[in-house]
Amino acid sequence: MTDPTATIAAALTNALEDYRARVHALANALSDAQFWARPYPYGNSIGHLTLHLTGNLKFYIGKQMAGTGYVRDRDREFNDPQPPSKAEALARLDEAVDLTIATIRRQTAADWSAPYSAPGVDELGDRFSMFLRVATHFHHHTGQMIYLAKEHARQATTEAGAQTRYAHTNLVARNWRALGRFYEQVLGCVPLSPERDLSGERLERGTGVPGARVTGAHYRLPGGGPSGPTLEIFQYEPLQEVPPPPANRVGFGHIAFAVDDVEASRAAVIAAGGAAVGTIESLVLAGAGRITWTYVRDPEGNLVELQKRDAVWSRLPAPGYMGT
Repeated sequence: MTDPTATIAAALTNALEDYRARVHALANALSDAQFWARPYPYGNSIGHLTLHLTGNLKFYIGKQMAGTGYVRDRDREFNDPQPPSKAEALARLDEAVDLTIATIRRQTAADWSAPYSAPGVDELGDRFSMFLRVATHFHHHTGQMIYLAKEHARQATTEAGAQTRYAHTNLVARNWRALGRFYEQVLGCVPLSPERDLSGERLERGTGVPGARVTGAHYRLPGGGPSGPTLEIFQYEPLQEVPPPPANRVGFGHIAFAVDDVEASRAAVIAAGGAAVGTIESLVLAGAGRITWTYVRDPEGNLVELQKRDAVWSRLPAPGYMGT
């Protein structure tokens, strides 16, 4: 019987090289901010999908076959609050692809049917099936990236004539450091330098607040990338106290965070000194999928929405296909 090793290895290698080249081409057309930005209110960014593909290859091939000892944090692949640069993320992907191809080329005729087992793919059974799985997984997410890149291009064309972009949301605090720690530790915001300590006639004229002094800092919101919008947490002297706003107050109502687990995030808010406002609810919107959401208050009473969006599928994907 003819040994199929050379044919299998060449096919898998060519596929991985092709998918890698497509990811690089898509990423090269994007700015760093676009690379990490989610163009839809649901789903992932191209950057986070790149981290996910890297983790998939390094774990299922690098650790399980090549013995690298790689430790995977799958959740962080999708929600890293301090992601690397676009260049670094692509370099890590290249390392993972190169390692996978090198492992493929080391396989012998007997290795393809050698037993294989790892968390999440126990049903596969052999090495060939695992190599095929990571290749189809790569192909699947590359297809998603193509649609994400098209949406980025559409938005850029739509906004080409615009001279404005969303910069930040200001939150006036009684204790800006304490409130900043809450948003950093519970909701994944990242503090940015420099801190502010402002006063004087120009500040008084600009704010319309006599004797104003402002201290505080900006916090990068999760998911927006290095150039994304920020939460500006300022503390004024003097302060003007107001009662906590209800959800239906006229004017700006709340800020919202997309989270992986609404119930767990709600519990974390409460444990950190916040409070629940309503119950956790779920609804399906045409074209937007299922939204699970709840309102909470931060430790100073400001209204915050926690939400998770899930696609509503007309049919389920193949078992295990999306789980790696």
